[in-house]
Amino acid sequence: MREPSGKKRGGQKGHPGETLRQVKTPDVVVDHYPAICAGCGAALTAAMATSHAARQVFDLPEPRSPMVTEHRAHVCSCAQCGTPSSAAFPEGVAAPVQYGPRIGAMVVYLLHGHFLPEDRLAEVMRDLFGVRLVPATIARMSRCCADRFASFIDAVRKEVCRAKVKHLDETGFRLGRQDPMAAHRLDYPSDLLSSLRPTRQPVGQRHWHRGA
Repeated sequence: MREPSGKKRGGQKGHPGETLRQVKTPDVVVDHYPAICAGCGAALTAAMATSHAARQVFDLPEPRSPMVTEHRAHVCSCAQCGTPSSAAFPEGVAAPVQYGPRIGAMVVYLLHGHFLPEDRLAEVMRDLFGVRLVPATIARMSRCCADRFASFIDAVRKEVCRAKVKHLDETGFRLGRQDPMAAHRLDYPSDLLSSLRPTRQPVGQRHWHRGA
């Protein structure tokens, strides 16, 4: 149970806070006009408006089905020699059907940024975005992202390993009937590294200091 901090409730002094403020250019404007005069009851029209008061409501857009973009690589025949030439598909468009980079980015963000289990993440993507994913696809998106960031992770690891002072935390867990695993978290003032290792023995920690 947490001990009392002695501080007052609510935001503390110096805390920046987040205040909702009106914007100059709202996405949607809905005009409301009085139907009759409040004095004599005569009919009123929009052309009689002289001023207005504004209130803004911040909300999420309505959920919509995924946007499907079809890329067509055309074949053109040369008018001079008749040789057919095919256009190239854009980089990253490598299959007849595939998920786009925004879906992959959202999956990786929810999986590793908010630690959603794969089954629950699949439910969130289906309910909010109408995208039906299976755990195997989510795992593949995660691996693809890790491969793209391999050089960056290696650079951060070397930077952390060179630090004279760093904090290492280790938590053990099991995945089904598999052998015990260890989750390592290494903190440095400007960097954070996480790793999964098949053991909690000290040898599982030495990889941080080797820069491997």
